[in-house]
Amino acid sequence: MKKTILCILLLLCFLLQGKQMPIMASTTSLNFTTEEALFIEEHPVIELAVDPSFVPFEFMDQGVYKGIAADYLRLISLRTGITFQVREGLTWPEAYELALAGELPMLPAISKTEEREEHFLFSKPYYYFKRVIVTSDTELSIGDVKDLEGLVVAVQRGSSHHSYLMGFPKINLSLYDSVESALTAVANGRERAFVGNLATTNHLIRTTALTNLKFTAFASEMEEGIHFAVGKEWSMLISILNRALDTITEEERIDIASRWIQVETVRDNGPLVRVLMILAGTLGVIISVSFYWILKLRREAAIRLAAQEALEVAKKEAEEANEFKSSFMARMSHEVRTPLNAIMGMSYLLKKTQVSLTQRTYIDRI
Repeated sequence: MKKTILCILLLLCFLLQGKQMPIMASTTSLNFTTEEALFIEEHPVIELAVDPSFVPFEFMDQGVYKGIAADYLRLISLRTGITFQVREGLTWPEAYELALAGELPMLPAISKTEEREEHFLFSKPYYYFKRVIVTSDTELSIGDVKDLEGLVVAVQRGSSHHSYLMGFPKINLSLYDSVESALTAVANGRERAFVGNLATTNHLIRTTALTNLKFTAFASEMEEGIHFAVGKEWSMLISILNRALDTITEEERIDIASRWIQVETVRDNGPLVRVLMILAGTLGVIISVSFYWILKLRREAAIRLAAQEALEVAKKEAEEANEFKSSFMARMSHEVRTPLNAIMGMSYLLKKTQVSLTQRTYIDRI
């Protein structure tokens, strides 16, 4: 117990002084096998090949190794008695090459790929990340990895995303030594898209004020695990790391995650925008067709109404003409009968007088 307290005090002193801090060991709290205990005794210090800018998983800050991996290694150090020491002054491609060559035994924050499994042994995953596509916030045509085919895509050299994208031969890769430089290229318009993990890109975008970028999560991809990796001759170390990881409590894991990850997920608005555009287009077509038929029906109704009004006017005019005809015929009949009656009456009276035979014939004719 005293050794544990002393170790913690030493760690705090290193942090307060801002010096490069090896991940120190404390008393062993696990029941190791004889082989594991012998390995720890023979390898009290394990040198690490780290990515100095893999924020927030691992990074160097003024000579101090920090991040999620660093916090896990401190817990493992306290449980196993192993001290973890960082090889400083290396870029990630350089550190990875040294690990491939066997000069550095351990990579503390790396994801598993088929290519890497040919060279390294991997521990159980201790954290998971989501792979995302980063584009400018005005980009609407990229919503999935298939949309990247035929394009040039920025990616960090030697990263798991580099290996992942190599499985898509139609995607052309533009390699960068750091995530920050790749993100800056996308923000400046030199690159159209970048593929990386959500936690790192989100942290760098927030800290570097690259506000014109957005995330698009891979809809069909599962979360990727972060592992410890060692050379294949270090299988005993993997056994020890896994044993130590099993003892880390859920509370400790949550505490580490909350310390470094402020945003776990980012809403992908690309598919929503496309759906809304499709719905808007469909709605526009429906409204246009509706307006067309409404106007056409209105025109037809107006034509029918005008025809109906014309028929009513014609009917009224016909009725008026008929009434006029009847009135005219009644007047004319009266006007004609009156003189005819007079003629017929006078002719009758004339016939009663003394007239010649010829005159009587004329009267009969009348």
